[in-house]
Amino acid sequence: MVVLHATVRNRKGALVSGLGKGNLHVYEDGVLQQVESFSHKDIPVTVGLVVDNSGRMRPKRPEIISAVLAFAYLSNAADQMFVVSFNENVSFGLPADTPFTDQAAQLQTALSKIAVDGKTALYDAMAAALEHPNNGNRDKKVLIVIITNR
Repeated sequence: MVVLHATVRNRKGALVSGLGKGNLHVYEDGVLQQVESFSHKDIPVTVGLVVDNSGRMRPKRPEIISAVLAFAYLSNAADQMFVVSFNENVSFGLPADTPFTDQAAQLQTALSKIAVDGKTALYDAMAAALEHPNNGNRDKKVLIVIITNR
């Protein structure tokens, strides 16, 4: 048996999900091969957590930190995560010598060390966060942006 790991993208490059065994056709030397087994797996990803720390986030901060930590604990143990915190300024939450982590305690420290104050520099934070996943070594990359409109 040969194991094939596949990622499916549409013509625009967007990931396609929800496919099943019947959607997959494998050819070897032009001959259709029978697919014996098909499964979806939780593969490791690079995850950027972009968190608003402006003054308007102060009332929601404990809930946000709890939600991010729950996400980290439930994630694949091999996921690479990083934090971009922003208010009027943008900073990476992890130490300079730690570009990624899989440790919830490090994420908690990164989320807790920025003062909740000031205005929101969302565009600057996104610009910084969009480049960082390229330093990771996981095939799939995700940015989760946490902001509030109140």
